[in-house]
Amino acid sequence: MGPAHPPVGYASHEDKAWAMMIHFGGALALFLPGLIGLLVRGGQSRTVRAHAVDALNFQIPWTGLLAIAQVLATCTGGYLFFLPLGCWIVIAIFSIVGGIRANEGRQFRYPLGLPLLH
Repeated sequence: MGPAHPPVGYASHEDKAWAMMIHFGGALALFLPGLIGLLVRGGQSRTVRAHAVDALNFQIPWTGLLAIAQVLATCTGGYLFFLPLGCWIVIAIFSIVGGIRANEGRQFRYPLGLPLLH
């Protein structure tokens, strides 16, 4: 049995796992998986760094919007409950799509993001 080939679009299986964790993790833990991926593996792999930067450029601003929406919902006694819910749904949908693209070995350019990191 020969050596396992790296997945398409990645130097190793580990890079693929990190890229998928960065995107899929954003649906639950917001920007933390992207930040962890950038700090832990970003210096070793340009591919993982690119996935982390793309995810963070989307997830950081949307986490800020989610926090503002939560404050507004709280200040209105819950009348604006749909604002944080809507923000989280946007984050979850695009994070899942990013994870699917990472699984396919493709880079995902998030819409509605800000170029904060390069």
